[in-house]
Amino acid sequence: MDKPTPAHLSNRMFWLLGAGVAVVMLVGTSRELTRPFQGLHAWGKADGARFARAHVVYGLGYTRGLMTEAVGNPPPQPPKHYVNHPQLSSLVAAVPMWVFGPHEGVSRGYWVFMSVLALLAILTLLRPLLGGVGALLAGLLWSIFPLTAYFGSGGPCFVSSILATFFYLKLIGEFGEVTGRRTWLWVGLIATNFLCLQFNWTGGFYCLALAVHYAGRCILRRQKPHWFMVAVLLITPVLSASVTFGIMLAGFDWDYQRIIDLFVWRAGKGEMTGQMQGFDWVAWFAKFWEFALTNFTVYMMILAMIGFFVHVARRLIAYLNAKGTKKPVPLVAGSPQLLLLVMPGVLQLLILRGTLWKHQGWELPLAPFIAIGGALCLLALWDLLRGSSKLLAAVAVAAVLAAISIPCVLGANYYFDIRWQHDDRIALWKKINQLVPANKSLAVFAPDMDGVFVTQSKAKGEVMRAEPAWYIDRPVIGIPAKQEVRAVFGGLGNANAKAVQVMNNLARSLPPNASQSMVEAIRTRARETLRLEVHKLAVQNTPKIVAELKSRRSEAPIYLLPYGLNTGSRQLNYFLAMYNEELNAELSKHFALVYFAPGQQGEVDKDGNFFKAGMRAYYVYDVTKDPNESTASPR
Repeated sequence: MDKPTPAHLSNRMFWLLGAGVAVVMLVGTSRELTRPFQGLHAWGKADGARFARAHVVYGLGYTRGLMTEAVGNPPPQPPKHYVNHPQLSSLVAAVPMWVFGPHEGVSRGYWVFMSVLALLAILTLLRPLLGGVGALLAGLLWSIFPLTAYFGSGGPCFVSSILATFFYLKLIGEFGEVTGRRTWLWVGLIATNFLCLQFNWTGGFYCLALAVHYAGRCILRRQKPHWFMVAVLLITPVLSASVTFGIMLAGFDWDYQRIIDLFVWRAGKGEMTGQMQGFDWVAWFAKFWEFALTNFTVYMMILAMIGFFVHVARRLIAYLNAKGTKKPVPLVAGSPQLLLLVMPGVLQLLILRGTLWKHQGWELPLAPFIAIGGALCLLALWDLLRGSSKLLAAVAVAAVLAAISIPCVLGANYYFDIRWQHDDRIALWKKINQLVPANKSLAVFAPDMDGVFVTQSKAKGEVMRAEPAWYIDRPVIGIPAKQEVRAVFGGLGNANAKAVQVMNNLARSLPPNASQSMVEAIRTRARETLRLEVHKLAVQNTPKIVAELKSRRSEAPIYLLPYGLNTGSRQLNYFLAMYNEELNAELSKHFALVYFAPGQQGEVDKDGNFFKAGMRAYYVYDVTKDPNESTASPR
């Protein structure tokens, strides 16, 4: 790869400046370190934290070193392991929790530390490819991306993947002839290439990229492969994958079809299943570009495109000028390394395309490649201006860097400001954690419709959402049962039908020239009918709910009643809100209301997109106490 650099940097100066770039990464990723898990993709952040906490709180004898969905203390038996992903990451993340305790800040601090390690790894890899200054520029740009500032680098998977790439390129001579023993390089490649797929699925695509790159290199150069290298690049990831898939199969009771279903789900429509007929590539690329503009900013994308265009143009000009001479210049010199760095991200996005729809972080593997494009552009700008004045060239590069930094900081601010969970909902969960003893359960009206339990796909099955699992940290049971809640839907439908019938009957009696007040009176009568019917339904169902709550209060002393639920139907949501209001009035005659969380409005951004979540109102009852012991009231 071409390495135009404004100045030679000594090893000491390079790492001194690299430490400065590491500080930028540290500052950017450590914002709001102790904030609750409530921001963009809080689910994913809380997931990693709760799996690590399980190792610490319950011990490896219980978790067996696997991600474990356990809440409360003592935990449920037998353990329920989450084996849909490689397992090593949660074990490594548990180490700081063992030392400092299971807290949000400790979990985030671990990922910040990994981001700094990843930066040092990427600087080590890029220095021989781009030169010292080019590597530092790429590292700096990578550190200020909104995507990196918010999500970090990708954790230990990215560190091991970049180191594996470094060891591989070093061994095949892309960084110059290796002097001395190569044993440490081979050991490093074998270890990191194996670990890639132990941390995350993304690591598998780095392993695949290395194998494809080496095969292409041998074919283009018409060289016989180094068979030990072939063995390392093929056997190591296969062994690693065997471990990961072996754990999955054991966790799925050897039902291999679940693994196939998971792959088909992720490789197909994913979280858009049910929302599109066939796979919509136009919508997919539109979503990819939409995320790229907020992950890297439009200015950074333009800078990267210019950088790669200049790089290709330089190679083409050098090739044409040297054609026919005694020392011809290879047309693709340096380019295979660029392809190697972009290949993992492209493979992941295209092979597991169904995961992109709601996950900005799925573009993380592309971040170093785009940063390299930006660095190439800045180096080209230096080369263009240094003939006139090195001071002018330095000022121009600094000015572009400053200009690029502003939208990146604003983009990071936007990501940090997004709220998937309202502050009051976090406070509610924390309050429930205080009210419910560690060895008891929380009873909830329709926990699946309240987002406490979710089912992304049949292969994954129903799981407790990570944020309530982290904060409530108690088993959750549904009272009434699911089938009884579904029966309520039928009752609400009948109540609405009766109200509509009343409205239609009255409407027929209206004269042709009926006034607006007469029409409104009919609507009011229909609403009164609906309210009466819903009240009857709540009164009818209350004795069953009260009886079940009393019979199970030694197991579940606290009952959570959400005011309104997410059914997927706006009309049904309205009816359920009305029903829960009536149900609350009835339950308050039997149990003590100990906490009330009023509903809150959500917010949208300037473009009308989701920005900050609101929340429905919640009633919290202590079913072991009488109504006269209530300590809260709706307001």
